[in-house]
Amino acid sequence: MSNKAVAALSVVLALSLQGGCVTKAAANDCSVTGAKNLSPQIGEEELCRSFGNTLAAELAGLEASDKAAGLKIAIDLTRKGSAEARVTTGDGSDAGDYPVVGIDVMDRPLGLRDVDQLAKAVAKMLVDR
Repeated sequence: MSNKAVAALSVVLALSLQGGCVTKAAANDCSVTGAKNLSPQIGEEELCRSFGNTLAAELAGLEASDKAAGLKIAIDLTRKGSAEARVTTGDGSDAGDYPVVGIDVMDRPLGLRDVDQLAKAVAKMLVDR
């Protein structure tokens, strides 16, 4: 099964579950391109904060908090309803070592719930590496 298929399946499964609120921030650097494809109520800073919090919580739940140290996350909102996360180390030395993780919701602009599902898929990818 391809990484995109696994991420899509993870999104579908995770959307059926209700998550709790987490306030601990992840120790990573986040950037966003294509913000015009976001839901109008969400800004880039809020997107990165939500992504980071969810990534940290998910990794902590998987007993893999150390996996978030020094990561750079580039979130590309490629078109309405689609996002890809590119993960590199802080110095960019492992730029080719992580697969791109993506989600598609297709019928609407992305919201925070979708971004959180992307973060969960990234956490799973990091733990599996």
